[in-house]
Amino acid sequence: MVKLIILDIDGVLVGNKQGFNFPYPNKKVISALQKIHKKGIPIILCSARFHSAVTPLVKKIGLRNPHITDSGALITDLATGKIIRCFTMEKNVVSEIIAICLKNNIYIECCTEKDYFIQKDQINSRITGQRTLFLQKSPIVVNSLLEDINNNIIKLLPIAKDEADKQRVDVLLKLTDDKVKTVWSKNYFTLPLQYRIITAKSASKVNAVSETTKSLKIQLKDTLAVGDTMGDWEFIEPCGYVATMENAPAKLKEKVKTKGKGKYLIAPSVDDNGLLHILDYFLKGKI
Repeated sequence: MVKLIILDIDGVLVGNKQGFNFPYPNKKVISALQKIHKKGIPIILCSARFHSAVTPLVKKIGLRNPHITDSGALITDLATGKIIRCFTMEKNVVSEIIAICLKNNIYIECCTEKDYFIQKDQINSRITGQRTLFLQKSPIVVNSLLEDINNNIIKLLPIAKDEADKQRVDVLLKLTDDKVKTVWSKNYFTLPLQYRIITAKSASKVNAVSETTKSLKIQLKDTLAVGDTMGDWEFIEPCGYVATMENAPAKLKEKVKTKGKGKYLIAPSVDDNGLLHILDYFLKGKI
Protein backbone atom coordinates (compact mmCIF):
# COMPACT_ATOMS: atom_id res chain seq x y z
CA MET A 1 0.00 0.00 0.00
CA VAL A 2 1.31 3.43 -0.94
CA LYS A 3 2.00 5.56 2.15
CA LEU A 4 4.33 8.15 0.57
CA ILE A 5 4.70 9.72 -2.89
CA ILE A 6 7.94 11.15 -4.31
CA LEU A 7 7.66 13.18 -7.51
CA ASP A 8 10.19 14.67 -9.86
CA ILE A 9 8.93 18.03 -11.10
CA ASP A 10 9.87 18.79 -14.71
CA GLY A 11 8.42 16.27 -17.13
CA VAL A 12 6.27 14.71 -14.40
CA LEU A 13 4.43 17.39 -12.44
CA VAL A 14 5.08 20.32 -14.77
CA GLY A 15 5.19 20.26 -18.57
CA ASN A 16 5.94 22.85 -21.23
CA LYS A 17 2.48 24.11 -22.16
CA GLN A 18 2.36 27.60 -20.71
CA GLY A 19 -0.95 28.21 -18.95
CA PHE A 20 -1.87 24.50 -19.08
CA ASN A 21 0.87 22.82 -17.05
CA PHE A 22 3.58 25.48 -16.82
CA PRO A 23 4.73 27.17 -14.65
CA TYR A 24 2.26 25.34 -12.39
CA PRO A 25 0.81 21.84 -12.76
CA ASN A 26 -2.52 21.40 -14.48
CA LYS A 27 -5.48 22.30 -12.24
CA LYS A 28 -6.74 18.69 -12.27
CA VAL A 29 -3.34 17.44 -11.11
CA ILE A 30 -3.22 20.02 -8.31
CA SER A 31 -6.71 19.01 -7.15
CA ALA A 32 -5.81 15.30 -7.12
CA LEU A 33 -2.63 15.89 -5.13
CA GLN A 34 -4.47 18.07 -2.62
CA LYS A 35 -7.06 15.34 -2.02
CA ILE A 36 -4.37 12.72 -1.49
CA HIS A 37 -2.34 14.95 0.82
CA LYS A 38 -5.41 15.76 2.94
CA LYS A 39 -5.83 12.03 3.54
CA GLY A 40 -2.47 11.96 5.31
CA ILE A 41 -0.13 10.85 2.53
CA PRO A 42 3.07 12.97 2.35
CA ILE A 43 4.04 14.12 -1.14
CA ILE A 44 7.74 14.91 -1.54
CA LEU A 45 8.95 16.92 -4.51
CA CYS A 46 12.41 15.72 -5.53
CA SER A 47 14.14 17.88 -8.12
CA ALA A 48 17.40 19.31 -9.42
CA ARG A 49 15.64 22.69 -9.43
CA PHE A 50 16.89 25.57 -7.31
CA HIS A 51 14.82 25.48 -4.12
CA SER A 52 13.18 28.87 -4.62
CA ALA A 53 11.77 27.56 -7.91
CA VAL A 54 10.10 24.72 -6.00
CA THR A 55 8.61 26.82 -3.20
CA PRO A 56 5.79 28.31 -5.34
CA LEU A 57 4.70 24.79 -6.34
CA VAL A 58 4.71 23.60 -2.73
CA LYS A 59 2.59 26.55 -1.64
CA LYS A 60 0.23 26.27 -4.62
CA ILE A 61 -0.51 22.60 -3.87
CA GLY A 62 -0.28 23.00 -0.08
CA LEU A 63 2.33 20.34 0.71
CA ARG A 64 3.41 20.44 4.35
CA ASN A 65 6.33 18.01 4.50
CA PRO A 66 10.05 17.97 3.58
CA HIS A 67 11.16 18.38 -0.03
CA ILE A 68 14.40 17.60 -1.88
CA THR A 69 15.91 20.23 -4.18
CA ASP A 70 19.18 21.09 -5.92
CA SER A 71 19.72 17.47 -6.98
CA GLY A 72 19.73 16.23 -3.38
CA ALA A 73 21.99 18.93 -1.95
CA LEU A 74 19.19 20.49 0.11
CA ILE A 75 16.36 19.00 2.17
CA THR A 76 13.92 21.68 3.30
CA ASP A 77 10.44 22.13 4.66
CA LEU A 78 9.65 24.72 2.02
CA ALA A 79 6.31 25.64 3.60
CA THR A 80 8.10 26.93 6.72
CA GLY A 81 11.56 27.62 5.25
CA LYS A 82 13.25 25.28 7.73
CA ILE A 83 16.45 23.69 6.39
CA ILE A 84 16.67 20.04 7.41
CA ARG A 85 19.94 19.07 5.71
CA CYS A 86 22.40 20.90 3.47
CA PHE A 87 25.43 19.55 1.58
CA THR A 88 27.90 22.34 0.75
CA MET A 89 30.75 22.03 -1.73
CA GLU A 90 34.45 22.47 -0.93
CA LYS A 91 35.55 26.05 -1.53
CA ASN A 92 38.66 25.17 -3.55
CA VAL A 93 36.68 22.87 -5.84
CA VAL A 94 34.05 25.57 -6.38
CA SER A 95 36.76 28.07 -7.33
CA GLU A 96 38.40 25.61 -9.74
CA ILE A 97 35.16 24.89 -11.59
CA ILE A 98 34.12 28.54 -11.76
CA ALA A 99 37.54 29.52 -13.13
CA ILE A 100 37.37 26.90 -15.89
CA CYS A 101 33.88 28.02 -16.90
CA LEU A 102 34.73 31.71 -16.99
CA LYS A 103 37.93 31.12 -18.95
CA ASN A 104 36.10 29.08 -21.58
CA ASN A 105 32.94 31.17 -21.89
CA ILE A 106 30.68 28.61 -20.23
CA TYR A 107 27.63 30.24 -18.67
CA ILE A 108 27.47 29.24 -14.99
CA GLU A 109 25.11 29.75 -12.06
CA CYS A 110 26.25 29.40 -8.43
CA CYS A 111 23.60 28.38 -5.91
CA THR A 112 23.55 28.82 -2.12
CA GLU A 113 20.81 27.84 0.34
CA LYS A 114 18.98 31.10 -0.40
CA ASP A 115 20.00 32.59 -3.75
CA TYR A 116 21.63 31.97 -7.10
CA PHE A 117 24.34 34.14 -8.65
CA ILE A 118 25.72 34.92 -12.10
CA GLN A 119 28.63 37.09 -13.21
CA LYS A 120 27.77 40.45 -14.79
CA ASP A 121 29.74 39.92 -18.00
CA GLN A 122 27.96 36.59 -18.57
CA ILE A 123 24.46 38.06 -18.73
CA ASN A 124 22.87 36.60 -21.84
CA SER A 125 19.48 37.77 -23.09
CA ARG A 126 18.49 34.26 -24.16
CA ILE A 127 19.88 32.10 -21.35
CA THR A 128 19.40 34.57 -18.49
CA GLY A 129 15.92 35.41 -19.71
CA GLN A 130 14.82 31.78 -20.02
CA ARG A 131 16.31 30.86 -16.66
CA THR A 132 14.64 33.78 -14.89
CA LEU A 133 11.26 32.80 -16.33
CA PHE A 134 11.80 29.13 -15.52
CA LEU A 135 12.99 29.73 -11.93
CA GLN A 136 10.53 32.59 -11.38
CA LYS A 137 13.35 34.40 -9.61
CA SER A 138 16.02 36.80 -10.86
CA PRO A 139 19.69 35.98 -10.20
CA ILE A 140 21.91 38.11 -8.02
CA VAL A 141 24.41 39.67 -10.42
CA VAL A 142 27.99 40.13 -9.15
CA ASN A 143 31.11 41.57 -10.76
CA SER A 144 33.19 38.46 -10.02
CA LEU A 145 31.96 35.02 -8.99
CA LEU A 146 35.46 34.10 -7.82
CA GLU A 147 35.80 37.12 -5.56
CA ASP A 148 32.23 37.78 -4.49
CA ILE A 149 30.63 34.38 -4.03
CA ASN A 150 32.35 31.05 -3.43
CA ASN A 151 31.30 30.22 0.14
CA ASN A 152 28.41 27.93 1.12
CA ILE A 153 27.78 26.84 -2.46
CA ILE A 154 25.47 23.83 -2.67
CA LYS A 155 25.24 23.58 -6.46
CA LEU A 156 27.07 24.78 -9.56
CA LEU A 157 25.25 24.83 -12.87
CA PRO A 158 27.36 25.19 -16.03
CA ILE A 159 24.99 25.51 -18.99
CA ALA A 160 25.76 24.15 -22.45
CA LYS A 161 24.12 25.86 -25.42
CA ASP A 162 23.04 22.56 -26.99
CA GLU A 163 23.96 18.86 -27.30
CA ALA A 164 27.12 19.64 -29.29
CA ASP A 165 28.31 22.21 -26.74
CA LYS A 166 27.62 19.69 -23.98
CA GLN A 167 30.55 17.60 -25.22
CA ARG A 168 32.86 20.63 -25.06
CA VAL A 169 31.81 21.36 -21.47
CA ASP A 170 32.37 17.72 -20.48
CA VAL A 171 35.92 17.75 -21.84
CA LEU A 172 36.82 21.03 -20.12
CA LEU A 173 35.48 19.95 -16.72
CA LYS A 174 36.60 16.32 -16.87
CA LEU A 175 39.52 16.84 -14.47
CA THR A 176 37.11 17.87 -11.70
CA ASP A 177 34.81 14.86 -12.06
CA ASP A 178 36.39 12.85 -9.23
CA LYS A 179 35.88 15.72 -6.77
CA VAL A 180 32.13 16.23 -7.22
CA LYS A 181 28.82 14.57 -8.09
CA THR A 182 27.80 15.39 -11.66
CA VAL A 183 24.69 14.67 -13.70
CA TRP A 184 23.40 16.16 -16.94
CA SER A 185 19.81 17.35 -17.19
CA LYS A 186 17.55 19.29 -19.54
CA ASN A 187 14.16 20.94 -19.42
CA TYR A 188 11.77 20.87 -22.35
CA PHE A 189 10.79 24.50 -21.76
CA THR A 190 14.41 25.71 -22.20
CA LEU A 191 15.65 23.39 -24.95
CA PRO A 192 18.21 23.16 -26.52
CA LEU A 193 20.01 24.21 -23.29
CA GLN A 194 21.72 21.40 -21.36
CA TYR A 195 22.51 21.59 -17.63
CA ARG A 196 25.55 20.07 -15.94
CA ILE A 197 24.39 19.79 -12.33
CA ILE A 198 27.36 19.74 -9.96
CA THR A 199 27.05 19.10 -6.21
CA ALA A 200 29.15 17.78 -3.35
CA LYS A 201 30.05 14.09 -3.70
CA SER A 202 27.94 13.27 -0.64
CA ALA A 203 24.82 14.86 -2.15
CA SER A 204 22.39 12.79 -4.20
CA LYS A 205 18.68 12.37 -4.64
CA VAL A 206 18.82 8.78 -3.40
CA ASN A 207 20.64 9.71 -0.17
CA ALA A 208 18.20 12.56 0.41
CA VAL A 209 15.23 10.25 -0.21
CA SER A 210 16.61 7.69 2.26
CA GLU A 211 17.13 10.35 4.92
CA THR A 212 13.71 11.92 4.37
CA THR A 213 11.75 8.66 4.43
CA LYS A 214 13.46 7.67 7.67
CA SER A 215 12.51 11.01 9.24
CA LEU A 216 8.89 10.38 8.21
CA LYS A 217 9.11 6.79 9.52
CA ILE A 218 7.85 5.37 6.22
CA GLN A 219 9.56 2.45 4.48
CA LEU A 220 10.72 2.64 0.88
CA LYS A 221 8.68 -0.46 0.05
CA ASP A 222 5.55 1.59 0.77
CA THR A 223 6.71 4.51 -1.39
CA LEU A 224 5.62 5.47 -4.92
CA ALA A 225 8.34 7.27 -6.91
CA VAL A 226 7.80 8.96 -10.28
CA GLY A 227 10.45 10.38 -12.62
CA ASP A 228 11.07 10.93 -16.32
CA THR A 229 14.87 10.75 -16.84
CA MET A 230 17.58 8.17 -16.23
CA GLY A 231 18.98 10.55 -13.62
CA ASP A 232 15.77 9.97 -11.64
CA TRP A 233 16.26 6.20 -11.59
CA GLU A 234 18.68 6.46 -8.65
CA PHE A 235 15.86 7.53 -6.33
CA ILE A 236 13.11 5.56 -8.09
CA GLU A 237 14.84 2.17 -7.96
CA PRO A 238 14.77 1.58 -4.16
CA CYS A 239 11.03 2.32 -3.94
CA GLY A 240 8.32 -0.34 -3.88
CA TYR A 241 6.10 1.30 -6.49
CA VAL A 242 7.43 3.14 -9.54
CA ALA A 243 6.13 4.99 -12.57
CA THR A 244 7.22 7.07 -15.52
CA MET A 245 5.65 8.80 -18.54
CA GLU A 246 5.57 8.35 -22.30
CA ASN A 247 7.89 11.38 -22.55
CA ALA A 248 10.59 9.42 -20.68
CA PRO A 249 13.46 7.68 -22.55
CA ALA A 250 13.01 4.05 -23.58
CA LYS A 251 15.76 2.95 -21.19
CA LEU A 252 13.88 4.27 -18.16
CA LYS A 253 10.66 2.61 -19.33
CA GLU A 254 12.48 -0.72 -19.42
CA LYS A 255 13.93 -0.09 -15.96
CA VAL A 256 10.54 0.52 -14.32
CA LYS A 257 9.18 -2.70 -15.85
CA THR A 258 11.68 -4.69 -13.76
CA LYS A 259 9.52 -4.03 -10.69
CA GLY A 260 6.93 -6.47 -12.00
CA LYS A 261 3.18 -6.47 -12.52
CA GLY A 262 1.22 -4.20 -10.21
CA LYS A 263 4.35 -2.39 -9.06
CA TYR A 264 4.97 -0.16 -12.10
CA LEU A 265 3.16 1.97 -14.63
CA ILE A 266 4.12 3.80 -17.82
CA ALA A 267 1.57 6.60 -18.08
CA PRO A 268 0.71 9.03 -20.89
CA SER A 269 2.89 12.09 -21.40
CA VAL A 270 3.07 14.90 -18.86
CA ASP A 271 1.28 17.11 -21.41
CA ASP A 272 -1.59 14.59 -21.37
CA ASN A 273 -1.80 14.69 -17.55
CA GLY A 274 -0.06 11.34 -17.20
CA LEU A 275 0.36 11.86 -13.46
CA LEU A 276 -3.42 11.58 -13.02
CA HIS A 277 -3.28 8.07 -14.50
CA ILE A 278 -0.48 7.14 -12.10
CA LEU A 279 -2.32 8.44 -9.05
CA ASP A 280 -5.53 6.69 -10.09
CA TYR A 281 -3.68 3.40 -10.70
CA PHE A 282 -1.85 3.26 -7.39
CA LEU A 283 -4.27 5.18 -5.14
CA LYS A 284 -7.77 4.27 -6.25
CA GLY A 285 -10.41 5.84 -4.03
CA LYS A 286 -8.11 8.55 -2.70
CA ILE A 287 -8.63 11.13 -5.46
